[in-house]
Amino acid sequence: MCCFISASFLTYYASRAEDREALDILRRFALFWSLPTIFTSFLVFVALRDHNPEHFNRMLDVSWMFVLSLGFFLIAVWLIASRKAYGTAFIMVMLQFAFAFFGYGVSHLPYLLYPYVTISSGVTNPVMGKALVIAFIGGLMLLIPSLYLLMKLFLFDARYVKGVK
Repeated sequence: MCCFISASFLTYYASRAEDREALDILRRFALFWSLPTIFTSFLVFVALRDHNPEHFNRMLDVSWMFVLSLGFFLIAVWLIASRKAYGTAFIMVMLQFAFAFFGYGVSHLPYLLYPYVTISSGVTNPVMGKALVIAFIGGLMLLIPSLYLLMKLFLFDARYVKGVK
């Protein structure tokens, strides 16, 4: 899965750098790893059906998230295969994994570690629960601007991407 994400990003980066040789190699790499990625995702569903039917049924309750994830995947693969909009394709890959990740997480609730630890038993008291939420939000508030700055300084700086000094 990480190979598909990385190859999709590097395909976009090679496109921005106007490096045709790297773009062709990375594009083929992204397309190659797309099949094992989606196959593995389907295997998780099949295995979970027998391993934990309760969790599988909750996944079916939020199946719209997994359908959207599949849709974003298909759009990304189509864009990469047709040599169009590599930036949009990478955004589709990020959305694909975001919906799959959150869909799996939501379907796992209320368990953090099935069947031993639930959210209510995992948080020792209400103050600690609020502190964890505040820490999570604070982390996001640091992460998002940092990623934006990183992309602005490197990825979206045309001179840097092309290797011009």
